[in-house]
Amino acid sequence: MNQSDITFADLRLLASAAELGSLIAAARAMKLPKASATRQLQRLEKAVGVQLIHRSGRRFALTEEGRVFLPHALLCLSALNEGVAELGDQKNNLNGSLRIIAQCGVASDLIGSSLSSFMLRHPELRVSLTLGGQDAELLNNDADIAVQTGGGAPDSLIACKLMEIGLTICASSTNFKARPVSRPEDLLQHRFVSFRSEANVRDLVLERKGERRIVSVNTFLHTNEPAVALQAVLDGVGFAVLPTAMIKETIARKRLIALLPEWKPAPLNVNALYAPGRGKLPKIRAYLDHLLQSIAATHARRISD
Repeated sequence: MNQSDITFADLRLLASAAELGSLIAAARAMKLPKASATRQLQRLEKAVGVQLIHRSGRRFALTEEGRVFLPHALLCLSALNEGVAELGDQKNNLNGSLRIIAQCGVASDLIGSSLSSFMLRHPELRVSLTLGGQDAELLNNDADIAVQTGGGAPDSLIACKLMEIGLTICASSTNFKARPVSRPEDLLQHRFVSFRSEANVRDLVLERKGERRIVSVNTFLHTNEPAVALQAVLDGVGFAVLPTAMIKETIARKRLIALLPEWKPAPLNVNALYAPGRGKLPKIRAYLDHLLQSIAATHARRISD
């Protein structure tokens, strides 16, 4: 094996072929003649001393050795990209791409309110925002940041807490009058609507002046979109625990009733997740700083109002 013969262009070709599922497609994407791409792959295989791609049949597939080698090739390319990004940051000019995934509803609203100002501040940076993703997709889809509500971060990711969202138990005025609630245990008699990202959440944690109760509610509708959950509550489908700021005006108009106001549900955490070692990347650090500043400014405006 002669490692000095391996170039970044060779690694990019292998990575592109694995992503696109075809050496021909990779050559087309990299604007290389098919013959040149084949010779480049052969040179890489000669340098590592093993065959990386099966050549029999029409279906593209990495060999076992190719599957072992690919993550290391991607790591080398990632390190190169990070180095280039560091140099770009030294010139105070973020460029390249920033890939974000976020859950619908609360997390996406949080991002949408600050994304435009961030992009105007860094016009050379290309941003991709995908809604509805889960934190596991951060590694699977090679995203840079995932914004999620609730739950904890898997061991493979770093969590940066962005904020806490206050929650309120609520019901439609009609639904409440039919079966009133005066204590936490009364909630067991009602159907619930949930917008939490964890589909199996059942335990509702309530606190009152140091006292703590856990009620296992019956969830009949689960959605990852708070607006859908709110509409279901208004339509009488069930009770719900929704963001306080979201339903404040609806309660003021008496379309909703806040239940057990002396009992406070545990707040909902909003976290930004990223892979270890990537938190120092200029684009990720700059975006997280901007997001935290935007949250702080929004909170200050609400207090002044």
